[in-house]
Amino acid sequence: MRTDAKKASPRRRYPPVSLTRRALILPVLILASLIFAQALKMPLSYMTFIFTLLIPLIPAAQLILAKLSLRTAVRVSSQTVEKHSLFTFTSIISNNSPIPFPFVEAELLVPDKRGARCESHTALFTLAPLDGCELRRTAEFSFRGEYEVGLSRIFVYDCFRMARLTINCGQAAKIFVLPKRFELPPKTGLSESDITTRTVLRTKGSDNTEASDVRGYLVGDSLKSIHWKLSSKSEKLIVRDYSSNVGDSVNIICDLEPHFQNGSAKLCPLPEYADVIDNLCADLVVEHALAAALRELRAGNSVRLLWFSESGGQPVPKTAEIHDANDFESAFRSFASAPMVNTGRQITRLAPLCSGSDSSSLIIVSACLGASEAEEYSALAALCSGSGRGVELIYVSDGSFFKTDPQEKEAEQKRLAALSRLMSVTLKS
Repeated sequence: MRTDAKKASPRRRYPPVSLTRRALILPVLILASLIFAQALKMPLSYMTFIFTLLIPLIPAAQLILAKLSLRTAVRVSSQTVEKHSLFTFTSIISNNSPIPFPFVEAELLVPDKRGARCESHTALFTLAPLDGCELRRTAEFSFRGEYEVGLSRIFVYDCFRMARLTINCGQAAKIFVLPKRFELPPKTGLSESDITTRTVLRTKGSDNTEASDVRGYLVGDSLKSIHWKLSSKSEKLIVRDYSSNVGDSVNIICDLEPHFQNGSAKLCPLPEYADVIDNLCADLVVEHALAAALRELRAGNSVRLLWFSESGGQPVPKTAEIHDANDFESAFRSFASAPMVNTGRQITRLAPLCSGSDSSSLIIVSACLGASEAEEYSALAALCSGSGRGVELIYVSDGSFFKTDPQEKEAEQKRLAALSRLMSVTLKS
């Protein structure tokens, strides 16, 4: 996922070879040695002048050798990590020449303090002859998405620090940061709309003492349900599935609109979160949508995830069908990098793509509940209730990101109360 809050600052361009301020000393030395030679007119003075003229050849030879002999590489402990999980990456610079390079700088791409984007960091070191240097960093990211860490470029100075060679390495490793995995608790009860849509088929004489099927292990499964014999053969955990019901079809619509960026959200974020608040909200939506999908899958329901992505700069609706654990893992991978897309009224635009079955229910996952969004959800709930489809709103919000606004919070509570009369409302913070 690429967003403005995650992009590294623009990289400055450097010439391949540049002179430092110390190079200004060389013309002074040449002029001084010339005056010295002309004044004394002795062999030693002339030798001093010739030696001064040859000084630039030493940095030139050293930098040419650096260009030919320095090698770089980047290694990461894992290319796929969960957000807020530590990972290690190592930048390796090796010197294959027989001469040392005492002044070397490396420009590294590392996560910033908040783990929101990558920034440049400079490391100073010395390269011995036929030796190398390993720059190891341990870091973490606070947002899901795809990042690049590693070695951007290295700067090599000659022994007099009069000239600098810039070597653009482009040695960056891609890190895919996954959202957090967790599961929503099972529903404790059914609303009237849910009762009309649930169809349960029970096998005569069956109970939970006999397994009706087996499936892959899901987070939260009891260790008692693991089928150890099959697990040892397949080299992955297999659990006994005691479910004996044919579940519903559940559509989960995910609101990944950047509400604060487009000005539709009324709550005011704290200054330290102002530039990343949409990323925080998008992560909450993705994580709770996946948690809701896992909850429904465990209840025996089939799930359809719906969200907007981008293709060629245009918003494109995306769907993922989830019927078992393998489908969930596949959907998790693709949906984990779902970007924020500014389309306007995403829930309404995605609703027509829901499964057309009258028995399918609808779950809306959103991090914004302004007046316009509440009207949008109310209209959709009225439409679904006419077809006998149950609707649930999962409203995700973290008050620690926002300034205290009693008036807006009171208005939000009123909207939630009005919506709770039309649909099942789940608050997650």
